[in-house]
Amino acid sequence: MRLLTTLIGLAVLGHPIGTAAQTASQSDSEYDLGVRAGFCIQAMCQVFHGVLTTAVPGSGAPVTVKIDKWLLGTPSASEIVEVPYEDFPDHNLGDGRLASVWENVNTAPGTSVTVVYGLKKGLGVLPKMPVIVTSNEREMDIIRTLTEEGPRLEGSPELISEAVTSLSTTPNPALAGYIYMYLKFPKTSIPTDQWADLFWQLIQNPSVPADRWDEIAVWLVSCYDNLSSAGRSTLISRLRGLGQQGDALAATIGVAGLAEIASHDASVEVRISPATLAKLRSSYAALVSSGSIHSNLVPLKALLGVR
Repeated sequence: MRLLTTLIGLAVLGHPIGTAAQTASQSDSEYDLGVRAGFCIQAMCQVFHGVLTTAVPGSGAPVTVKIDKWLLGTPSASEIVEVPYEDFPDHNLGDGRLASVWENVNTAPGTSVTVVYGLKKGLGVLPKMPVIVTSNEREMDIIRTLTEEGPRLEGSPELISEAVTSLSTTPNPALAGYIYMYLKFPKTSIPTDQWADLFWQLIQNPSVPADRWDEIAVWLVSCYDNLSSAGRSTLISRLRGLGQQGDALAATIGVAGLAEIASHDASVEVRISPATLAKLRSSYAALVSSGSIHSNLVPLKALLGVR
């Protein structure tokens, strides 16, 4: 997969284009939880529910969880699992990622927790290391639902298609995040054009936070060369439509996608009207000025006629 300089410049920002970084809303948090759960399930994690049986020790020592229910994965022989723990002030175990896993967890003895736990190394997951620990009842319920629904959906592209369609009428950010990860790393074979169609439906979907649309566009454009001729034409048409919308975020993502494709496929006809390009140049200048996008997106600047 080739590096997409234009779209990566948008995707790595980590906050909505055109705005300052904001505290995550519930929708954002649930989408992120779905992404993380989907990521871990793809990496063959265990998921279990249990109770903290001891007070939290010093950073670097494990926390003991007595398991009362296995939600996913092969159960361990023991009903007691020692889960690695780290606190932010110490960072004894490295870069703070483990501390962030425990950041909002009630660690009092007797607290119910759900743990997503790595079994083997892969996709950034490490064996016998937690990726998610939560004592929040809503988050625990979301993870339980995903562990029940996820494997069922993954066994059928038709069910995935139905689930994606449902996200527009019944918003479910956690499921949207899970499906994003499934489509990013599918376990079952999906025809590339069908995959692209499902992925596209997540852009501007009410279940997907707006500042995550560019990530989806990155993956779509990265697979442009793998699409059929009809699939390529469809993607170009969709990006062109997105690029001419009034919303600055949608328009910039659409035009950036077209610019990236056109930069390595000279046969692509972008066909955006001069009036629309003038509006996009103005939006682009404002976005660069606010620091919302990088100023060195060469294919996008070339398409917009920006020096």
